[in-house]
Amino acid sequence: EARITTSSKIGDANIMIVSPAIVPDIPVAPKKALNMAVAMVLGLMMGVFVVFFMDYWKNSADPKTIKTVS
Repeated sequence: EARITTSSKIGDANIMIVSPAIVPDIPVAPKKALNMAVAMVLGLMMGVFVVFFMDYWKNSADPKTIKTVS
């Protein structure tokens, strides 16, 4: 707040404090279960994508395979 007051005196910025900052009554913590669920779903989706991508780009028509099939 002191920096805002100082900068407003200098004329660097057009800043106005609308409301003071307040501390919440309940502490904020990360949602570990939700984070783990999202990570698991994204990991599974990435794994499936990699498998399909590798299968799609696999060179299955090499000369050795063609000779054994025909």
